[in-house]
Amino acid sequence: MSNFCVKPNCPNRISVGRKDDPDAINYICPRCEKIISKSENRKKRVKRRARNMSLAGLPLLGIVLIASIYYKTNNSAAKYDTSTPTNVIHFFFEKINNKDFSSAYGLTENTAWPSELKFKEYLKYWEIFDVATIKGKSYYSKYDADTIINVTYRATQDETLKVKERDYDFHLKRDDKDWKIIRIFFPRDNETDALKKNEVPRTSNEAVQFFLDFLNNKKYDKAALLADNTNWGNKKEFTSKEKWGCVSAIKKYDVHHVKEINDDLHIVFAAFRAENFCSHSKVYREYFFVQKDPFGLWQIIDNKERLAYNSF
Repeated sequence: MSNFCVKPNCPNRISVGRKDDPDAINYICPRCEKIISKSENRKKRVKRRARNMSLAGLPLLGIVLIASIYYKTNNSAAKYDTSTPTNVIHFFFEKINNKDFSSAYGLTENTAWPSELKFKEYLKYWEIFDVATIKGKSYYSKYDADTIINVTYRATQDETLKVKERDYDFHLKRDDKDWKIIRIFFPRDNETDALKKNEVPRTSNEAVQFFLDFLNNKKYDKAALLADNTNWGNKKEFTSKEKWGCVSAIKKYDVHHVKEINDDLHIVFAAFRAENFCSHSKVYREYFFVQKDPFGLWQIIDNKERLAYNSF
């Protein structure tokens, strides 16, 4: 039995013994006024028991320590806080610099890297030396990202091993409580060549309306984002003077939904006048075929001219 005195400066704060112990010495403590029993034999037995229990617990303690080390080595979530997008980017850079491609790959869900082997092959020359800026952006991501972080940094990226300034938009998606990098892309400016979230058409009719509005405001790159039409060529051809790059103004007469071919393919009619400062202005009467892409974005994929008529 042990006694403990709560009063400070008591000379007998802890004593071991019972009154009926053969070798017990009983007396009243002058400080706490308690009856104190002290037994040297009991004190020795208590020490011996405590030592045996400690030795018996060592194997179990060793097993716990080994299991803990193994878990932390094989489970990156145990070592890193991936609950914020910026943390994930910093850890991603750290793992790349340490050539720990397996852990870095675990921080991604990029369809462009379907396997760890492809990932390692693509990033094997990467080495990041310092991060200059890391800031959030707000524009529509066709990769269905929950957030976009722009990062500028100095790094090597190919077999030349030349250190250059790098500027990328990291598209990240929330995975339960963690974040994953789903795409690393060249930077976009939501004022010129990326869609703001309120500029993403919700319907096929809106896609045509927004398309014409972008042309009217000379935002040719944005208009091109709503077009995947082989008749108009790629983005460079679309924005050239031979295509839509010379349109200075659009006057809309009529835009209305005509037909639903299926859930993801609609026909929309549009009548409008395009002012062209490179050649001649023209009134267009077009059927636009508008399709929803795999990411949910409505785009014009084809156009057919309607026979001209006298009035609207």
